[in-house]
Amino acid sequence: MMKSRKKLMWVLLQLFSPAIQSLQLSDLAPLFAIFKRLYPEQEAAPLPEIGTPDTATAMAASAVWMHMSTMLSRENAGSVRQPPPFIRHHLQYLSQDKQKLLAQAREPLQIASLCNAFISVPDTFTQLMASLVEIWSGGSSQPSNMVAMPGTGNLMAVGITEPCSLELLDSLTTYAKMSLWNNVMSRVLKPSAGHGHLCLSPALVETYSRLMVYMEMDYGLALKTFLGQAFPSVWRQNNKPTAHTFLELLTYRLQRHIQPHYRLQLLGILYQLSSGVGGFGNNYQLQLSMESTALRLLVGLGSSDLPSQIAKVTSDNRLQNIGQLLSPDSEELNRLFVLVLARSIRIGCLESPGGWVDNAVRQTCNVTPHSWPQHVLDSMPESVRASYRDSPMLNSISRPEDKQLLLSTVDEEWRKWTSMASGPSQDVVAYFTREGAPSVYLCLLLKMLLDQGKIPPLAYGVLETLSAKTFATHIRTLGDYIVAFLLAMRSDPNNQRVYINRAVAALNELVWKYNVIPLDRLLLCMVLRHYDTSELSVLLVIIHVLLMRTREFKDRVSAFLTENSPEYWLRSDWHQKHVTFHQTYPELIYCEGVQDRAAHTQKTYLPIYYGNVCLRFLPVLSFLLVCIV
Repeated sequence: MMKSRKKLMWVLLQLFSPAIQSLQLSDLAPLFAIFKRLYPEQEAAPLPEIGTPDTATAMAASAVWMHMSTMLSRENAGSVRQPPPFIRHHLQYLSQDKQKLLAQAREPLQIASLCNAFISVPDTFTQLMASLVEIWSGGSSQPSNMVAMPGTGNLMAVGITEPCSLELLDSLTTYAKMSLWNNVMSRVLKPSAGHGHLCLSPALVETYSRLMVYMEMDYGLALKTFLGQAFPSVWRQNNKPTAHTFLELLTYRLQRHIQPHYRLQLLGILYQLSSGVGGFGNNYQLQLSMESTALRLLVGLGSSDLPSQIAKVTSDNRLQNIGQLLSPDSEELNRLFVLVLARSIRIGCLESPGGWVDNAVRQTCNVTPHSWPQHVLDSMPESVRASYRDSPMLNSISRPEDKQLLLSTVDEEWRKWTSMASGPSQDVVAYFTREGAPSVYLCLLLKMLLDQGKIPPLAYGVLETLSAKTFATHIRTLGDYIVAFLLAMRSDPNNQRVYINRAVAALNELVWKYNVIPLDRLLLCMVLRHYDTSELSVLLVIIHVLLMRTREFKDRVSAFLTENSPEYWLRSDWHQKHVTFHQTYPELIYCEGVQDRAAHTQKTYLPIYYGNVCLRFLPVLSFLLVCIV
């Protein structure tokens, strides 16, 4: 027992800290007896080195004694207990002038050791917590050092990149960690945080994520607070930078810790944000991040998660609430919803014709009308397949677009483009963005690259005017067009390979040179389109050439794997690696490659703390493999 008394005192400190206010004087008698039993030495132990990972356990006994003494003096001013001689030097260190003590504590681990001892002294504890948060946030004044963030528009962040270490979190009691989490969250949610060109420090953002998922924290409470307070707060403030930061946290740090019912609640919140309430739906970068986060949440659902949650909804006769799990704009996310539902039914043997399955599929098609090719329907459970097959309403909306009509429409719009290209730019924008215009503008950009080898700056005006929802429709049409175009080339087998290489090279330029379409979004859209068997074979050739024959994506994957480790929490230079990757391979989404450099208008990007094309591609890869199989 003498050998393990430090650990025992650390456990007592963990239990004692949150219960200080509720303990009675009679509860202290057993604790005093424990001290008398464990510390019989008459000589004082030397003061341990303050600021090492072992300080927490070495100072635990003195911290517990300070809490008991504070409580004893508060309840009975005349009662004094002499501490064991063994911890005399420890208590002398903690009893010195508070301002002097705070001035000496400069390192996080030094401050952490004091936090455990002064939990029962509110004023001192508050100062210690503020000192910790200031180490990672840079304080309230204008910081002297700043770091550039990925993107354009001179986006800068407070130049503190090293977050709280795991050793520091291990050195704090659970009560102190909860207090630290509250203080960090308050700093993140300050109305001024993230506004303008000065972003939250990378260290503060990473510290916030680590506190939320730390094993000793009440993760349910942390996530409830995140959903109930954090998200609504940035929504009300219209604080897009912090909203984007929260989406990145959900996607790259918190995703695997989120329980099923929270995943579905989050989906509802994200879809509400993406519908344009509060103006978030008008920001293209924020819209892409929302869809990426929703994709991760859907992919992470287990085989029994979605049916069980839908069953709860339907058992309460609230069928309309299934619509909260559906994207109002993204056909791809709603298709994935159906695929996840079909997988859950198949694996869980939950076949039940009609009922909640039929209602779920019906509402999905009501929100975003779509259809599946026959070979996909044949692989689905009978209950899902019957919902698509038997409903007259679904049959009326499930006709795939005639590919020959699409080719003719593109040719007709191409002739219109060539006749208007030398005219006023406002006429071009007005024509191709008019109400009811066919969604073939990206197809025209592809033809420009195939026929002329470049995209003129005149094309940027139309791209800038298209809304995020309309732009998504153009991407789907582009996927259908390139497959139909290459399939039509089968009549000339000698030149088919040449056409494929040229078309994919043009598509590759749309992604990387002209920054028109993010690669992950393009591939997800194409993989989930309505293609029959012959069209699917062409699609797989396109994807193979796009990913494996071109250098752009392969170079990015190679560089990312070389410089990064999956154990990011063990590296102190993770942010430097992140910024270096984006500096080497900038990710632009506002069609910067199409703009006239002489009249270039720079877009201001929201801060990117974690994401890149390699990480965004991972959930798409899982569905791509399903498509190949």
